[in-house]
This record gives sequence, C-alpha cells and structure tokens, in this order.
Amino acid sequence: DEALARRGAELSAARNCNACHLPDYSGRANVPRINHQREDFLVHTLAEYRDGLRVGADTQMNGLMHGLTNADIRAIAHYLAHHE
Repeated sequence: DEALARRGAELSAARNCNACHLPDYSGRANVPRINHQREDFLVHTLAEYRDGLRVGADTQMNGLMHGLTNADIRAIAHYLAHHE
C-alpha cells in the first residue's frame, strides 16, 4: 500500500527514527533493527511504547510514540516492514 507506506515514511522522518535506528533502520548496539520486522509485531510493540506498557533502558521510545493514533502506528509499521 503505497499511500500507507508514504504516511509511515513521513511519520518516521518527523520522529527522527533514523537517528537511533540508523538511516536504513538496521539498528546498532542496543538499538534494534526495525526494518523488515513483521508488521503485526511492529504495531504491537509501538502501541505498547505509546501506551506505557513497554519500557527499556531509555524511555525515549515512549515519548516518541506519545500522541500517535492507531492509524499512525499502522502506517509506521507498514513502512518499516517493507522498507528497502
């Protein structure tokens, strides 16, 4: 779905996801790879960060996901799952 992927790319860029996960979203050190993950896993995980149900050593993900709608999260997950 090109429109959904475009929206996900916009949201990812606005939240600077590539600053920690690298420009190709391959991750590094303690920052996980998020490209080519299963879309349902990404939706679940991002929603947990947004809802305060998942925390890590760095709470930055919780803040970055704050305010996103379920549709926003679906768009980001779709983009990342199919990112080249």
